[in-house]
Amino acid sequence: MNLKPDVLIVGAGVSGITCAIKCQDLGVNYLLIEKKSRAGGRLGSIYDNGYIFDIGFQVFNTSYEITKKYLDLNQLDLHFFKPGSAIYSDKKFTIISDPLRDFGQIFNTLFSKIPTLADKMRILKLKFSLLNYVIEEDKSEDQETIVFLKEYGFSENMISQFFSPFFAGIFLENKLSTSSKFFKYVFSKFGKGLASLPSNGM
Repeated sequence: MNLKPDVLIVGAGVSGITCAIKCQDLGVNYLLIEKKSRAGGRLGSIYDNGYIFDIGFQVFNTSYEITKKYLDLNQLDLHFFKPGSAIYSDKKFTIISDPLRDFGQIFNTLFSKIPTLADKMRILKLKFSLLNYVIEEDKSEDQETIVFLKEYGFSENMISQFFSPFFAGIFLENKLSTSSKFFKYVFSKFGKGLASLPSNGM
């Protein structure tokens, strides 16, 4: 038996595990190594006293194509959030929702002060412009997300109170320095899919 692997995978995070599955499907001899005591990388859950505390990414988006290839979504027993966000500012919550998918929040969204009317129009414009977005086909100049949002015309409040905190949890950085093309890809997916949580945690 040949114990020397053809492929060495360093790190049992999501990418490493996916790579291992691909190797196994192809019949390739591989070795997956991980320095920590658990697999999952940035994803994980801690169970304590009947509660589940998730590590890393807080939600699972249903629209990513690759997840449908490698995961059985029915087995995850997903629980869905409504499309939108609650912004806490000036000691109160403001609802920003997608009125095209959640009619029950249409008035809260229309009359909220965050975002401004101009911001709301720009969000709709951006949503429709990215309906069929394919990152590999985007020939526009790549730039930092923060630069893209400012050039698109979003207000400082909209950027600081919505885009920055929301996408910081996805990009794992809070300066919005991530590629604008990746931002557009993620934004397009949240415009189609639903944020959810598996019943047993991330």
